[in-house]
Amino acid sequence: MQLKQLLYLVTVAETQSIRKASHKLFVSQQAISQSLKNMENEYNIHLVNRSVHGITLTEHGKYVVSIATEILALNEKLENYFALQSVVPKNDSLDIAAIHTAKNYILPEISIKHMKYYPHVQLNIFPTDTDEVISSISTNKMAIGFLGMVYIDGKSFLSLPQNIRFTPLVRYEYCVTIGCHSPLAHYKTLSVKSILEHPIIFLTEQLHGSLEKYLPYRVLSQFGTVKAVLADSAKLYGELIVENMGIGISSDGIFEESAYIGTTVKPLRDNIYGYFGYIMRNSQDNLTKIDQFLNIVHEKFSVFRDIK
Repeated sequence: MQLKQLLYLVTVAETQSIRKASHKLFVSQQAISQSLKNMENEYNIHLVNRSVHGITLTEHGKYVVSIATEILALNEKLENYFALQSVVPKNDSLDIAAIHTAKNYILPEISIKHMKYYPHVQLNIFPTDTDEVISSISTNKMAIGFLGMVYIDGKSFLSLPQNIRFTPLVRYEYCVTIGCHSPLAHYKTLSVKSILEHPIIFLTEQLHGSLEKYLPYRVLSQFGTVKAVLADSAKLYGELIVENMGIGISSDGIFEESAYIGTTVKPLRDNIYGYFGYIMRNSQDNLTKIDQFLNIVHEKFSVFRDIK
């Protein structure tokens, strides 16, 4: 049994979906499905129930997940211990700007690997909003910036200075989270115009500043007036959607929201999509340490190299 098999199982249990686990881990759905089957075949045990409604755990699966969660937590604790005990002096640094979501969900794993391979280089990651990420790279305050670039009908919503280039890592689509009993639930796809007739719920922890600077809000505002409702917790966010007090906006393919019982996700009919990636200046110093870091980044996203 491998640690990654346990990680796949635990993540599938958390998301109740192989697709969502794939998005969260940046691993193909086929790899996760095969891993689960291999575990079940190897130990002749039934771990998960598969249905059109998603993935649920068997009693055996629940027990294995409880133990696997402890094992993964201990492994992470040990990895962090080894990284912190490095005796190699950190005589160099790399300054990185990132939107908060990337800082919280994407970069921690990359940072640990970087610390193991290049312990002499200190990574300094500064979370901020999209506009500040762009500004910090353009003015040479930071070496690399992580952000999402949104496109409407094939045209970039954000403008980048001429001295900056953007490298995409993975594509994502904007989707709508609605209550299962909402009148909108009968439609296969939704238009931005139709959803703007309803309040849009935003999690305050995702804003990290004013609502007007939050990229999904800015994108929706291009189509009309946004009636925003702020939820100060994920629990309240889900309850408001379930009770049809509003709808949520999520990005399908990366940074996917947790699943809420009593909700469903519909794709947007409008041609709105985005790419998560990084920006750099066209002329850059210290390319060796930057390339070393980016090699780890691209390795993490290697399963999504077939960007369309």
